[in-house]
Amino acid sequence: MKKFILLFAITLLFTGCKASQKTNIDEDQAKNKQQIDTHDSSSNAPNNETSDTSFIDGPEEEIATKLLNFFIAKDYKSISNYKFTAQVKPYMKEDALKSSHDKVTSFAGEFKEILSTDVTEQDGNKIVTIICSYTNSSLKCIISFNESKEIQGFNFLPHNNDGTTPSNIEEINIEFGDNEYKLPGVLTIPKDTDNYPIVILVHGSGPCDKDETIYNNKPFRDIAHGLASNGIGVLRYDKRTFVYGKKMSIEDLTVYDETIDDVVYAYNYLLNNETINPKGIYILGHSLGGYLMPRIAEKLSDANGYIVLAGSARPIEDLLVYQTSYFANLDKKVTDQEQKQIDYIKNLSDKIKSLNALSNLTAKNLGGVGKNYYLDLKDYNPASLATKITKPILFLQGKRDYQVTLEDFNIWKSSLEEKDNTTFKLYEGLNHIFMKGEGTPSPKEYSIPSKVDDNVINDISNWILEK
Repeated sequence: MKKFILLFAITLLFTGCKASQKTNIDEDQAKNKQQIDTHDSSSNAPNNETSDTSFIDGPEEEIATKLLNFFIAKDYKSISNYKFTAQVKPYMKEDALKSSHDKVTSFAGEFKEILSTDVTEQDGNKIVTIICSYTNSSLKCIISFNESKEIQGFNFLPHNNDGTTPSNIEEINIEFGDNEYKLPGVLTIPKDTDNYPIVILVHGSGPCDKDETIYNNKPFRDIAHGLASNGIGVLRYDKRTFVYGKKMSIEDLTVYDETIDDVVYAYNYLLNNETINPKGIYILGHSLGGYLMPRIAEKLSDANGYIVLAGSARPIEDLLVYQTSYFANLDKKVTDQEQKQIDYIKNLSDKIKSLNALSNLTAKNLGGVGKNYYLDLKDYNPASLATKITKPILFLQGKRDYQVTLEDFNIWKSSLEEKDNTTFKLYEGLNHIFMKGEGTPSPKEYSIPSKVDDNVINDISNWILEK
């Protein structure tokens, strides 16, 4: 089954989180346009409770559990009776829910059982977390309620163990950032030394956690453990849109709110923490983080160096068109519905390119992202801006990457390879998250547990330690 996802996002909705929709505009909009017959049932699903609407009231845990049961049973009509916030309700249409259910089962397998349920409270909102076992893996269903018991979030995330921390490193929980947006993070450092370089990890698109979790894979954790084992500290943190997505304004968001400002906060945290004595600070950006590295370097020109992992060099709207077409052609056949999706994204791209300050288009007209986001990036040419960077820059690219491709890598090279502060490395057989794969690259391989390739870890380590 062909899926329009760029990084892990079996996300039915992420209220208030513009960033989560930025790289999934094609997915979210396309699934709202699909016309799919959903009158079927699952033999593994819990009992279908459709005789009345009493399930829409009661304790949040009970409401959430019944909602999940209806979703598993593909009873989308009953789900429509629930109380959703105005922002969420448009995404609870039958065709969108059917598409999301297909996505869940495509990667996790068939539903087996609910393993546990937990309820927490944050800022007056109740969050119900339900751990579900599927035939291929376990998923964490997160359903959040506002104070009026309206559902404001319905998401699926991977559920897996955090892995074993190597014995030669230690991890310290930290917090930093703007007073309104304090971010939890982890400082991973080598043991038995107090003077080492530190790398700040900058996420890709969407509401990423500190490990940049993608199904059963955690590329940022792999990088942190690998670098720390080689004598290099790493600071990684939950992205602002991951922690505070519901608080953030879709119409006002720019990449500074989403990403850049918090990199600056992380950098200043390292400089101002008396218990840390870094032997140089480096910034590593993956995907969107790499795309924004020239802007980050403008803000943090005193950093010792910059590392770009699969950083795109083309406008975001151009990537959306390319990726939509790529997914549609995975089986060498483009259906009528897929062609409609391609046409929709092309039309969206044209709208984005024609935006100006007087445009009256809102996020609703622009695939879920406000015009300010795109206007801020309208004249942004990362490869050109990168020519102004004087500190060392390392570019890494996997040959199997279908999201950010060799076209992007070559744009960086054409602009920068004559400069003596740049290094370029290309890896055979590695995908967008620098893990090995086989066959035609597709989103399915992200669900296969793996690790960031050792060659990538060692190349980054050697490049830093040689400075």
